[in-house]
Amino acid sequence: MIWREFTKRYWLIIGLSFLVIVMIGVKIAYKDVEWETLNNPSSNYNLQSSNYNLEEEKIETEEEINLTRDYPLWEKLPYSGDGFTVERYEGELTLVVENRNEEVLETIKEINSWFLENNIATDSHRLIITNQIEN
Repeated sequence: MIWREFTKRYWLIIGLSFLVIVMIGVKIAYKDVEWETLNNPSSNYNLQSSNYNLEEEKIETEEEINLTRDYPLWEKLPYSGDGFTVERYEGELTLVVENRNEEVLETIKEINSWFLENNIATDSHRLIITNQIEN
């Protein structure tokens, strides 16, 4: 009677103890076995998830292409010359220039030479020139 009451009360602990004993037995039985290691663990992924990652990379690449097409001088900003600073892109192919020169045409010529140095067509960008002439 005592044994039945004990098993009813502690059935989970008895089951888990049995599982632990079996696991220890397996560990002892296979302790000398050398298991093969995988050199390429990415081959375990299923095809559906790997296709999803490829599509995601394609989207990122298209976004990068659009950025380099629409903002080709992004990494070279801000650019400063004699009496002016090309601050930022205002939009696609639109640069904001802070001019401190009296001669705006000189500023535009220097910016065009900067475009040519970076293999950018001189008429490809729209320039927004803000005059900040110091008196």
